[in-house]
Parts: sequence; C-alpha cells; structure tokens
Amino acid sequence: MNNSKDDNIRPAERRKHHRIKKNFIMNYFELENSKEIFEITQLKNISMGGMCFVTTKAISPKKMIGVNLRTPYISDVTYVEGEVLESHDKVKNILYETRMRFVNLTP
Repeated sequence: MNNSKDDNIRPAERRKHHRIKKNFIMNYFELENSKEIFEITQLKNISMGGMCFVTTKAISPKKMIGVNLRTPYISDVTYVEGEVLESHDKVKNILYETRMRFVNLTP
C-alpha cells in the first residue's frame, strides 16, 4: 500500500457551483419557438449556475431554452431560462444529457 502525498492529489475542480443531485420533473422549449413544448423529462442535477437534464434529442450548443420545473417543495411551476452548453449521448440516438447555464435569473 502506497500512501504518498501524490496519491491524495486530485485534479483542479472546474465547477464554480456545487451540484445537487435531484430527480425533479420538468419540460422545456426553445425560446425562439415557445409553442412547441418538449416532453416531460427528468432533471439530473442542478446548481446555482445551471442544470443537467435528460432529453430525447440533442440540442445545439448556444440554443436558448426555457424550462418549467416542478418540485415537491413549491406548489407552483418554477420557470428558468438558459443557454445550452452541451448535449451528448447517454444512450446512442435515444437519450442525451443536456447541460445548460442559467441566464436572466430573478430572485
């Protein structure tokens, strides 16, 4: 067993905000076409800076989307807007993990 100091070194954390793993229900839509609301899906994690959720289609980076989030803690729907950072395969051609950063947040 080797317990040198080098064994405890971790790569630098890129994230600015701590992520909370929650599985809240949500739906989303592209801001340029708000009439087409996409399926109910599941939030993977959320932080002060953004969120990651599962989609059935890849969403282009820089696409602006609106999200209606339902939590057991608040009776109303929470609405947030954000910019897609990345949408990558979770299950090839079936499920995608989509990351977005929040923009235009209000208290």
